[in-house]
Amino acid sequence: MKILVLLSLILSFGCSSSQDFIYGHSGDYVAVIEWKDNKLTEVQKLPGAKISGAIGYSPKHNTLYASTGRYPTDGKPNGRIFSIENDGKISLKQEYAFPHGYAYFAIDKTNQFLIGASYSSGYNDVFRLDSKGIPTKTHTVYEGKNTAHAVLISPDNKYVYIPYVKQHNSLHQYSLDSINGTLKALNPAKAEVHPVSGPRHLAQHPGKPFVYSSNEQGIGVSVYKMNNGGTLDFKQNCPANDSKPGPGKSASSLVVTQDGKYVFSAQRGRDAKENFIHTYKVLDNGTLKPFGKTPCDHIPWIIQLSSDGSHLFVSASKSGTLTAYKIEAGGKLSKGSHINWGINFKDMVVVPK
Repeated sequence: MKILVLLSLILSFGCSSSQDFIYGHSGDYVAVIEWKDNKLTEVQKLPGAKISGAIGYSPKHNTLYASTGRYPTDGKPNGRIFSIENDGKISLKQEYAFPHGYAYFAIDKTNQFLIGASYSSGYNDVFRLDSKGIPTKTHTVYEGKNTAHAVLISPDNKYVYIPYVKQHNSLHQYSLDSINGTLKALNPAKAEVHPVSGPRHLAQHPGKPFVYSSNEQGIGVSVYKMNNGGTLDFKQNCPANDSKPGPGKSASSLVVTQDGKYVFSAQRGRDAKENFIHTYKVLDNGTLKPFGKTPCDHIPWIIQLSSDGSHLFVSASKSGTLTAYKIEAGGKLSKGSHINWGINFKDMVVVPK
């Protein structure tokens, strides 16, 4: 009994019991990293991808989707579709010509549709996945502007949220027809946002009707409450600890811990000393309280949780590193395993084995 209690305590303080494969891609190759026994190990680098943009994963088809951020002008396909093998390695299933380049991919809860948000063009495309996981475009929404940066699908698969950064500074909200794969603007079509936030990435609280957005220009995090009809009500703009917005600083990715107690959001800085992971404590009413910051490598572009929620993976695009941070009791981050996986990695997915 004492041994069981001790093991339980160890796990509660962030010791990982998961085995995951982490997939990311730069302009030169797709990388496969194994996470096992609290260690990151390179498994595979598949060269010749030429695709630095979004990467998505369909559990049903055990398939990865990778795209450039922009539609290429050389006439060559701007995407790749990969099969994941039993050992975690990948093989090219086929090249694919997406109609636009994407900054973000999301798979709906039924694994029937892939949704891509295009930063460069602003077109947001919905693709139906066939029995082999190959996409066919079914619908497009275009709001007359670019800088679309992410896609969040509600837990019940009824609603989709797409934020726009920089000068557009908006958060659009849609209903999702999960039979036909179409999006329809809600009323109102846009949620209220802080006037200088620039919502970039979105995350859903695991047990409460709250949505959080990293504020690219505002550095901090905004809080929204999800109504029964899917619309979002703006509740809070929470500043990022003692980091103030300014030239050369911007927020990127964010996650909510699996227990719903903490939000982590990354700050990118032109100055290498201005790169952090900010920690926020989630209060009972869903709003946030700044709770400290952890220095990290240069330009933390994307962050993700391990499948068991015990560690935070941070990919720094300029340093070219992938680092695992143990999430301690109380929300503190402790730097752990560290690997050089290459520069310009701007997206990644974590797949449990």
